Amino acid sequence: GLGGRMGIDATTKIPPETNHEWGEPLESDVNTAEMVTKRWEEYGLNDLNLTEVDPNLFGYDIK
Repeated sequence: GLGGRMGIDATTKIPPETNHEWGEPLESDVNTAEMVTKRWEEYGLNDLNLTEVDPNLFGYDIK
């Protein structure tokens, strides 16, 4: 039948796959962002440091 399925391509992209025009950037809703920030501890995420991006997050840098 028509089941509810969704596919996600989470593979690392290489330059031929990333060198193209993108649509308009998405912006989060201010009210939703504030609510999530206020509930950060409840979500178990209060110890995350979001001020820096870890360059080794994916184990390598292909650019």
